[in-house]
Amino acid sequence: MTLEPKPHEPLPVRSRAANVWASVRGFVRRNRTESVVMLIALVVFASAVIPSPFAIERPGPVVDVLGDIELEGEAVPVLKVEGERETASSHQANEGALNLLTVSIAGSPQQPLGWLALIPALFDPSQKIARVAEYYPEGVTVEQREEYNSLQMDASQVQAAAAAFTQLGLEVGTTLSIGGVDEAGPAAGKLKTGDVLNKVNGEPLQNFEQLLETVSAADGPIEFEIAREGEIRIESVQPKAPGPGEDPRLGVVISTTFELPQQVDISVPNIGGPSAGLIFGLAILDRLGETSTLNGLTVSGTGTLNARGEVGAIGGLTQKAWAASQAESDLFLMPMANCGDVEGFPSDLTVAPVATLAEAEAALESAAAGHAVAGLERCGLEG
Repeated sequence: MTLEPKPHEPLPVRSRAANVWASVRGFVRRNRTESVVMLIALVVFASAVIPSPFAIERPGPVVDVLGDIELEGEAVPVLKVEGERETASSHQANEGALNLLTVSIAGSPQQPLGWLALIPALFDPSQKIARVAEYYPEGVTVEQREEYNSLQMDASQVQAAAAAFTQLGLEVGTTLSIGGVDEAGPAAGKLKTGDVLNKVNGEPLQNFEQLLETVSAADGPIEFEIAREGEIRIESVQPKAPGPGEDPRLGVVISTTFELPQQVDISVPNIGGPSAGLIFGLAILDRLGETSTLNGLTVSGTGTLNARGEVGAIGGLTQKAWAASQAESDLFLMPMANCGDVEGFPSDLTVAPVATLAEAEAALESAAAGHAVAGLERCGLEG
């Protein structure tokens, strides 16, 4: 008799699934540590590579504008002023330092930060996490932002020099010209890009403030004497308010050129923005003085500075305060206009809010003489 093998009966689907699950549980029990490590590694990897919409603002390089900077392997003065005292170019560390403060931004639309990179900033009071759009508005690239900041830096240097020379009683020439015309504005067809504005309503035009006051108070057409391609012309423009409750405007961009009485050269490569104006102004005053005003102090500061010597608000105040602290500053000069932004400052920092270049110079001289300076009480805060 021949015996044939009995066909194998397939397991029910439920039994097969139970066997698979039992095998998986057995593998996990036998390799529990390896599984946990693998899971953590996957989470860390994902956190590192998945882009976040945030950037980190932190203290940047600190530059002593009375010292030297390395350019192409050679040490050159950051600031040179025609007519400066002979000892100014041989600035020594024991004379003190006048520091320009910067911030650096990590994270951009082209190179976003991973989520993992944000963690250290959560525990560092000197760093700020903010959305990338706060630093790079939609459509703005890193290159465009750097170009704009570079233009602001150039303008801040000229205005700081104009403010310093004016404070010293030296004459600074000012030329106003048309930098652009709104084709839908009241000046279209009458004023052109490149026109030099000589007079307004028959009066020599001295500065932008005079023009602004004239336009704001106008109740009829304004008569301009302009120079265009070597010819003198007279044009009348009726200012118009762009909307209800707004001041009248000409619809033009005004470009201001300053004629300085002495040449000023400033070398600060790879640093942009307008916030170094205050320090540039103080540095020029120091260079042209008979002796250094620092008396061995390390002074750091930030603030825009216009040609009238007015100190304006800046961004990144807290990060710059930490940069000043890290530079072991004896005094930190900040704009009065930033009083509402004072928070998270290092406790060891002596702060002096100022509204003008003259106030900043007075605070510096007071500190150098060993006297107390007006601090955060000027902002209505405790120092």
